[in-house]
Amino acid sequence: MEPTIDALLDGLLTQAQVTEFSIKSGDSTVRAAMEGQKHVNASLNRLFASPAPNRVLEHVLESPHRDHRTLPGAVAVSAFARRFALAAVVALCIIGVWRFSGLFRTNSTNDPYQVQPWRSMDSVYHDAVAAGFKPAWVCKDEDEFASFFRRSTGSRLLLAEASPNVHTYGLSICNCITPGTLYLLARVENSEVLVFADRAARDPGGWKPATPGFHLFQRRIGDAVLYEFTQLNSPHLLDLFHLYDTSVARPTDGGPSRWQKDSADGARQTP
Repeated sequence: MEPTIDALLDGLLTQAQVTEFSIKSGDSTVRAAMEGQKHVNASLNRLFASPAPNRVLEHVLESPHRDHRTLPGAVAVSAFARRFALAAVVALCIIGVWRFSGLFRTNSTNDPYQVQPWRSMDSVYHDAVAAGFKPAWVCKDEDEFASFFRRSTGSRLLLAEASPNVHTYGLSICNCITPGTLYLLARVENSEVLVFADRAARDPGGWKPATPGFHLFQRRIGDAVLYEFTQLNSPHLLDLFHLYDTSVARPTDGGPSRWQKDSADGARQTP
């Protein structure tokens, strides 16, 4: 009979089986078994009752200064958690400071004056064309234009007004004649043209185009040496460069009267 009582107390019997068992065993037997099981369940609930959620939260958030006993393992876990939280806060502060300071840092990968690998004039030309012929700078006025040339060549140069078939795009830097060679990007008669500029004293000379069908023309002006790299049979930009005379008042309508006539040799093709 014991297995049947166990099945009854565990709730495994159907209602028909409970009725049948009650008739055979008597209602008093069933009531006694059920009453005993209630006492057992009550004792188990008192011994293994789950803590209330609010009590668990209070225990987790209770002050570290509270005087209470904890197991050694719990102390180690608590200390580790505090150290981890502190490290996370410090890391977030460092990342925040670094990102904020990035607003004021110069991105070295976008710095045109960063030292580049050496390239020939042919390579600079073909790379510029492949990249869409876009300059690093578009000067806002003649002063800025002249300042760029002074930095790279030692002479403040300006470009006189050209014919309508000449269009200049801007300036860039390359490592060619020296690591700080300046070059002008322009289009003449629908053909891309580059003018390389550097200090004449640092020019080793002997430059020749390696690409068939291209020509290289040279001109010295002031402290600068200029090379026009072009597919055209004659230079169209070299003779437009003039020394900038800061002592002469600059008219507001522009024109060549603001530039000083130089005594340098005219453009010539490299041998």
